[in-house]
Amino acid sequence: MKKLALIIITIFIVLVGCSNNNEETSSVIENGQVALKKMENTNIEYLQFSGNIKVTELDTDQPFSVRFLVKDGEVENIIKSTEIVLPEQYFRGNGEVVPVGEMRMVTGEYSVKELEKKIEKENAVYIELFNDDEVLLSEPIKTFVQNNG
Repeated sequence: MKKLALIIITIFIVLVGCSNNNEETSSVIENGQVALKKMENTNIEYLQFSGNIKVTELDTDQPFSVRFLVKDGEVENIIKSTEIVLPEQYFRGNGEVVPVGEMRMVTGEYSVKELEKKIEKENAVYIELFNDDEVLLSEPIKTFVQNNG
């Protein structure tokens, strides 16, 4: 009886471990988020795209760039852009963690709930590391933050 219980517990642990791998993320990109912000003392809103890159975890010594890809038509319509390429090039030796980010002014109409759903559940925005035409890493951003302060 004890052996059967041990086998069942072992199978359960293995199954739980396998199910957690469905949402596997890299150890290179951390804290990716899209934040809806409002400029102080104005009605101007913008989306801030950001993340942290652990450059020491990359498998390449080549310089790379970072971009945010908008893969949802409604989010694209809000900021009038499908791709936000950061102008800097990064290197593995830049330090341990490099914060990256860019803002785009909100020019279209939107629903905060719909925007949150698209980012957190529908993979509307990706952060990519690339050099030349090769994508080194691409990961969806799953965090939406609303900050109207």
